[in-house]
Amino acid sequence: MGRRNVRLLRWAISAIAALAAAIGFDVVDNSSLATGSFVSAFAAGALLTLIIDEMAPEAFERSHKCAGLATVAGFALAVWLGTFE
Repeated sequence: MGRRNVRLLRWAISAIAALAAAIGFDVVDNSSLATGSFVSAFAAGALLTLIIDEMAPEAFERSHKCAGLATVAGFALAVWLGTFE
């Protein structure tokens, strides 16, 4: 793939992700607590799957044991920040 195609693909993915985030926010904001919890759990599972499938192997290759600690610290920070809602 050429540089131009890669850039176009990245922009397309960013635009689709932004649109999906807006739709997801609207669904969660206008739904019951159970539906909102399901959507949040689904999104968290998707993120975890992405990290494990795509990012963790490369991070482990480069930094070995620090990759796991950094991932756990990131999730702990996300949980902590979520308590301020």
